[in-house]
Amino acid sequence: MPKNSLVAQAKKVGATVVTFSKSSESTVSYTKSDDPNNLDFIYNYHVVFYVKTNYFKNPNALGIIIGQIPLEARKTYQRNTGVYVANVVQGTKAYNVNILNDDVIIAINDNPILTADDFDNIKAKELKKTKVLDFKILRQVNNELKELNIPINFE
Repeated sequence: MPKNSLVAQAKKVGATVVTFSKSSESTVSYTKSDDPNNLDFIYNYHVVFYVKTNYFKNPNALGIIIGQIPLEARKTYQRNTGVYVANVVQGTKAYNVNILNDDVIIAINDNPILTADDFDNIKAKELKKTKVLDFKILRQVNNELKELNIPINFE
């Protein structure tokens, strides 16, 4: 992958740091006739662009990175639905009310959360009605699954 194309993309997205790696998932080498790039192996390229953002300073920002519940955690949480808290940003609303990494958000103001899209849509809809959102969260505590209600003030 040409270095100048990575630099151009970094400038385009405003990245200050870029990490780049390549790996091969195949243990079978290919002949030059099988590989149109004449690389002898097929590689996967992984590029991450790091961009500074003020997103978490938005008054409606919660301060979490969410995703699907990891496959290996679904038996622990006894569910496929909800949003998994992958990371909590220090100093944000979520951090200050003690939402933790690995929590699973299953409802906002009694509205069930099935997907990340549900989370975004319901959070926005409820913030139009009220400035305090009640998050229903599943958390693993001492090998026991607990359901917690955590209110968060967005005023």
